[in-house]
Amino acid sequence: MFTEGVSHRDIKPENILIDSDFNLKFMDFGFAAPVKGRSGDGYLKTQCGTVAYMAPEIIEKRPYQGHNVDLFAVAIILFIFYTGHPCFFQSASKDDPFYSLIYNNQSPQFWQHHSNNKPEGFFEEEFKDLLTNMF
Repeated sequence: MFTEGVSHRDIKPENILIDSDFNLKFMDFGFAAPVKGRSGDGYLKTQCGTVAYMAPEIIEKRPYQGHNVDLFAVAIILFIFYTGHPCFFQSASKDDPFYSLIYNNQSPQFWQHHSNNKPEGFFEEEFKDLLTNMF
C-alpha cells in the first residue's frame, strides 16, 4: 500500500485515487520524506500535512516515525469513509475532547459517543479494535 522507504506525511482523501482494479494509489508526494529520516535515525521532525489528518506527534512538534503518522491518517480516513463524519472535532490534540478519550485509554467512551444516533451494532468490534490500535 505504501511506497517502500517513503513516508507520505499528507495522506487525506484528496490524495487517494482508485484504479480500475480498485487498488488505492497515493498522489501528491510534496511532503514525502525517507522513513529512516533525513539523518537516518528513523525520526522526522518537520511539521507538515493537513491538520485534520495529522498525528499528535506532528501537532505537538515532536520527532515522529513516518510510517506511524501515515497509518494514523489512514485510520482517520477509514473512520470518515465509514461514518461520513470526522472522528475528532479539529485535530488529534490533547485539547480535543474526542482525541483525549483515545489518548487517555478511554476508547470505550470514544466509541460510545460516536455510536449515538446510529443503529445498534453500527461499529463492529473488529472495526473499533482496528482503528483504536491504528490511533
